[in-house]
Amino acid sequence: AGHADPDAIAPPSDYFLGYRSPGTEIWSRLRQAGLETQRIYGLDTRQVMIKLFCPSDRIMDVAEVLRLKLKARDGSFVAFREDDIGLFPPSKDSSSTLPADGASVFRSSHRQLIIDFIIRSRIRDSGAELGPHTDLGKLVGGRVPLHAREKLDTICDTWIYFWRQDNWIGRDGRDMSVEKMNMKCSEVNVDKSHRSLLSAKEAFENEEDESQTQDSLDDMPNFFSRLILGAFHQPLDSVEQYFGEKVAFYFAWLQHCSYHLTYLSAFGLLVFVIQMVTNNWDHPIKPFFS
Repeated sequence: AGHADPDAIAPPSDYFLGYRSPGTEIWSRLRQAGLETQRIYGLDTRQVMIKLFCPSDRIMDVAEVLRLKLKARDGSFVAFREDDIGLFPPSKDSSSTLPADGASVFRSSHRQLIIDFIIRSRIRDSGAELGPHTDLGKLVGGRVPLHAREKLDTICDTWIYFWRQDNWIGRDGRDMSVEKMNMKCSEVNVDKSHRSLLSAKEAFENEEDESQTQDSLDDMPNFFSRLILGAFHQPLDSVEQYFGEKVAFYFAWLQHCSYHLTYLSAFGLLVFVIQMVTNNWDHPIKPFFS
């Protein structure tokens, strides 16, 4: 019979997944790689979800190793170095989810890239070595990035409901980004809800912004124009900042195809009308369309 150590302390419940279970080894590798973890049980008790968080110093260390290029304040792209962090402006999609430190210069797609690199890289390179081709990595059922709900809702609202008037206030519906509209709307909301608390100077500035918003409403295109223009333009800059370059290039290609197929669609509609009017499906114009 084994002897129990009276001084032994059980592992914390949030970390313990079973002494010899694959979940415990996966958890230990993630912790060893510098990631913070939180165990979450689902309805299926045979599976365990582990919520990951990468500390700011770890993000900056890996970004410097990867020589990750970020957009500097002057518009150029520079490889990230922690000593030169003042060269980079804070990311617009991280202000509400990260503290005001070095990690706030990274966009959502950058942080996902860094965490993915940590998970896949080898243990001797300070990684977790849990790639899909490793024995332990094959036991990972899936990985799901956690969204910044406020940023995601803003992108989806502008992207999907592009014909709404709210999405044309303070910006053109053909803009590549949604940020300008959000800043304008937030300023107007402050003016409406806290007018009594503002100083005279702030009240004057917000009244001027409200006047500009009214001018935008007066100059706004009609519904049909918004529907046509918005259908062929997407906020690709905001999509790239949040989802990454691959997703942005995919939708840029769809936009390119949709735009240039409109000419063929118009010509095809003309050919179809001619065929219907002449009651001749083998009309001489058909080969030209083909």
